[in-house]
Amino acid sequence: MAREINIGDRVAIFATMGKRIEDRVTLHILTANNPYSIIDPKAKPGDRMRFEGEVIYVDEDLRRVTVQVLGRVTVEASTVELVRKYRPPTRCGTWSTNQTRAPIYHSLPSRIVALAL
Repeated sequence: MAREINIGDRVAIFATMGKRIEDRVTLHILTANNPYSIIDPKAKPGDRMRFEGEVIYVDEDLRRVTVQVLGRVTVEASTVELVRKYRPPTRCGTWSTNQTRAPIYHSLPSRIVALAL
């Protein structure tokens, strides 16, 4: 892949509005094999819309990604736009060896015991 897209990344998919059927509008998503539709009373055929979602599966052999937007949409990796890379959560506050720790209280039926970690 030209750009590295991984699971958890936030990406954007662009769709073109198709035929209108009452309140629903069909969506044409580039390289997506399945039809999609949304309810949008203001959309007109030919309008372009941007949908953002998280990558839930990457197929490196076929160069396709599955994105959680409008359900699950599988498209070519080259057609998505990277919005934000996934960053794993960091720990808030780390304990140093010289820092005193607050005791944790566990209640027992007969007494309260303070444990220092």
